[in-house]
Amino acid sequence: MSGYTVTTPRALNRRIAALLVSLLLLLTALPAYAQEAATAVLIRVADAAGQPIPKATVEVYELGLGLVALQEAAQDGLVRVPYTPGTTRLWQARATAPGYEVQESGWFDPAQAGVRTITLEPLGGELQLYIRDADGRSAAHVTLLTSGGRLVSQGTAQAGRWIARDLSPGEYRAVVTAEGMAPVEKRISVARGRVTVEAISLTAGTVIATGEVVDGATGSPIRGAKVELVRGENVVVAEAETGVTGRFSIREPLPSDTYRLRVSMPGYTPVETDPESVLPGGMLEYSGLKRIKLNRSTGAVEAVLTTIGNRPIRTAEIVLMRQGLGEVASARVDSNGAVRFDAVPAGDGYKYQLVAFNAVDSLTVDHIDLAISDWFTVKPGATVSISLIAQTFRDQSLVRSTVTGTVTGPTGLPIEGATVELIRRSHAVYKATTDAEGKFIIENVDASQDGGSVQSPYMMRVSKDGYVTTREVVVSGSATTTFHVPGGGRMSVQATLYPAVATVQGRIVDALGRPVSGAEVTMVLGDGRQAGHDKTDSAGWYRLGSVPTTTAWAALRVTAEGYLPTGDIDMTAALGAGDALPTVRLTPATAKLDGVVVDLQGRPVSGADVQLYLDGEVAARTTSESDGYFQIEADLSTATLGMLTVSSQGYSQGGVVLGELPGAGQQVTQAVMIHRNSAVVTGRVLDQNGQPVAGARVELAVEGGADTQAVITGADGTYRLEQPLPAGAAWAWLRAQPASGTFGGSLTHSMDMAPIIRLTAGDSVVIDLLVRR
Repeated sequence: MSGYTVTTPRALNRRIAALLVSLLLLLTALPAYAQEAATAVLIRVADAAGQPIPKATVEVYELGLGLVALQEAAQDGLVRVPYTPGTTRLWQARATAPGYEVQESGWFDPAQAGVRTITLEPLGGELQLYIRDADGRSAAHVTLLTSGGRLVSQGTAQAGRWIARDLSPGEYRAVVTAEGMAPVEKRISVARGRVTVEAISLTAGTVIATGEVVDGATGSPIRGAKVELVRGENVVVAEAETGVTGRFSIREPLPSDTYRLRVSMPGYTPVETDPESVLPGGMLEYSGLKRIKLNRSTGAVEAVLTTIGNRPIRTAEIVLMRQGLGEVASARVDSNGAVRFDAVPAGDGYKYQLVAFNAVDSLTVDHIDLAISDWFTVKPGATVSISLIAQTFRDQSLVRSTVTGTVTGPTGLPIEGATVELIRRSHAVYKATTDAEGKFIIENVDASQDGGSVQSPYMMRVSKDGYVTTREVVVSGSATTTFHVPGGGRMSVQATLYPAVATVQGRIVDALGRPVSGAEVTMVLGDGRQAGHDKTDSAGWYRLGSVPTTTAWAALRVTAEGYLPTGDIDMTAALGAGDALPTVRLTPATAKLDGVVVDLQGRPVSGADVQLYLDGEVAARTTSESDGYFQIEADLSTATLGMLTVSSQGYSQGGVVLGELPGAGQQVTQAVMIHRNSAVVTGRVLDQNGQPVAGARVELAVEGGADTQAVITGADGTYRLEQPLPAGAAWAWLRAQPASGTFGGSLTHSMDMAPIIRLTAGDSVVIDLLVRR
């Protein structure tokens, strides 16, 4: 009996009592929701980190019945849905909260114990921009657009930080502008539930041009020279004037582009530097070896006339001839046989020749045979020294000849009454006059060449009032100033006379060839004086009067409202050739932006407000016409980045970033799409017998939104809801709350619960709802 334990009835009662107490304590220690498991289904709404989402909306649907509960989560994220044990139907829960995606639990058996957690993912992402300049701070303005051109947000960075929240996942374009800084456009990708951080560095938006201007011949600084900063082809964006040291400085807020300097000064030939690509904050430096040298537009010619033995000839006239024009100056030699010509147009485009006329040797008291130089050029600001040596030829009697020829003007028309002189031994020995056909004939001329015998050559001088006297003629197809007359025959000479003065007139037209009236036209001479001024008439014509064709340097300056100034257009060659001045084409100062405003269906939107922003500032605005067309003209010469924004009542705001701006006179066409701010949802509420349900409350819930729209059905069970969609589209769902009965889902979608539908701005959706009675 020692191996057994006998339990008395009293001990058994004590054990049973202890067990009951333990069970009671265990029940007391269980969570509250475990105690409710028998009478309620527990649903918890939390975020991805497991934190509860209070005030989340939870809908519970029963299979075959419809909506059985609609509750709001408590602070702990819990929803307690009453449940009557013994039912066999399945349930499904749907949860949503502002800023989160809607989530569903899937069908489950409510009789199963435990807490069902629905995890909500954020609806969008967050963007943080950290904006800094070189000093580490910036008060910048930010514009955020979607890749499709919808304007999402605008604002000013606070302490260099700008934040946009609840952004739909996708690609965005951020445009950042700040005073004195180069605008920045950056493409940014935003992910759902993520914080995207981007750092943007702003650089100085100024272009600096500094340097010095000096005389090309002496190297001395030039004060008062005009320095223009030219962008692109011919857009003057800034100008300055050199100081006493010849230095200049230009600092302007300008975009990245190609720039050059145009420097001018009266008495000097204008200079343009080579184009250079400059980034914002970049510099054009023209100092030291790169300093700008201006050369005077004229030079000087000095000559000394001597015999072969270097004895000065004191009696003579020295004639300065310009190739292709004629005699442009003459002067008497001094006692040393010297002569000087000042203000001679310089440069490689001009060739000169010196000829002695009526030159007499003081020792022999005879005219010299010939004294002529080779063709030469004059360097700007320099002096050319020429030695003229009198040549001697053998004197021998030869046979006689006849010289004939024709004198015409630059257009080929004959010139009547021109005097033709044959010069030999530096003075005129024969003379004739042209007839109505411009022809002349000189008979019994002593030949200067007969076989192998050669004497002093001839020179022809052709003159007439109103024309530049010339000694340059064409013999046997070649231009020359000296020639031989062969013996016993007839030779022909052609000469061209150019007008001594040119009547300066011409036309000013636009890029399409249309006349520009009211344009200011000025002719400027090399010393800075004006040679004429006029305004164009309605046909674009101007008339400045007469200007000597021997002018050292002349240029046209044309300005007109709405057009770019031309700068100095060199007309010296045209004047010297007696040609008509070329027609000047003006480039519009503004660029054009046009296009159409349409909605997502391609339909034109009339009356839309279209604004053009340049570097963050409104530069121009207009309104779209009945067919959606718009056109804006603006000066884009100093702009870096442009943006078109379009807004219209009932539509979202659209935008287009213009990274490549058109140049002056150019045009860019751009379509801008905007969409209506709202979508329309219509339909009917019917019962299971197909009868309309009047007085039912129809609610539209938008994913991630805090508000719910509601409307009451009419007698025929119809409803209509218009939902604003700032983002352009959203997910949503409908539910009905009848006066009696239960919401049974969607007839349109054949579902026992409200289907999630896609709403797009401008679209209309039809959904019929079911009520079970």
